[in-house]
Amino acid sequence: MAIDFTAGRMRIDTAVDPERLRRILKAHEPWRHRIDFSGGISTADFRTSRPFSATPSRKVQLAERHVGPLAGYKRALDVGCNAGYNSLYLASRYGTQVLGLDHEPRHVRVSQELAEVASVPGCHFQQGDAETFRDPAGFDLILHFGTLYHLRNPVRALETALANLRPGGLMLIETQLYGFPWSRKAAFIHGYRGDRSNWWALGERALKDICAVFGAEAHRIGRHHLTRYWLQTRALFRVERPARP
Repeated sequence: MAIDFTAGRMRIDTAVDPERLRRILKAHEPWRHRIDFSGGISTADFRTSRPFSATPSRKVQLAERHVGPLAGYKRALDVGCNAGYNSLYLASRYGTQVLGLDHEPRHVRVSQELAEVASVPGCHFQQGDAETFRDPAGFDLILHFGTLYHLRNPVRALETALANLRPGGLMLIETQLYGFPWSRKAAFIHGYRGDRSNWWALGERALKDICAVFGAEAHRIGRHHLTRYWLQTRALFRVERPARP
């Protein structure tokens, strides 16, 4: 079995019986990401909700344009894994052992089903809170995509993530920002654009300084991508903890 991630899209070549696959996809609708399967089956054929993305692996591939291939990381944490597309990307492309974490039980079930349909080993999914989840073994790589502004306490979430990051490891963050690049302010965006799961948009300088408090260096990668509304934008960051001497 194989997964094609060309141009941010996702197509799974699967041996699962088409009728069984349709039952699985029907059971997990509505879908917010387009995932295509061999046999001409797609999540787009079932009930969907907005926003609906046709390119679920866009963010991780965008990050790779700036930091290079994500090879060599043995163990990864995918915070807010949603349907597990980033976890499947790392596991299928690089053989990474990935733990996908999400507070929604539905997302955990969907991710597990897709990993089984795709026959991708090395992916495990569990329900958990990004503000409190700790794994003593730690991770070489952490993906924190589209999650930070959905958390009530982003400072605590960053502290927790960095506690899980091994020295010399890499964390990639994609998040909503507020203000100008030098801003240490934050905006309370609960209900912004009709989404009551939004909570805080940090200033870029605030995000960098919070990471520094917990012993890591954050650098914005790329300047203009994704969306911009007034003083809000979405941006990517690489965050690194220095390796021990």
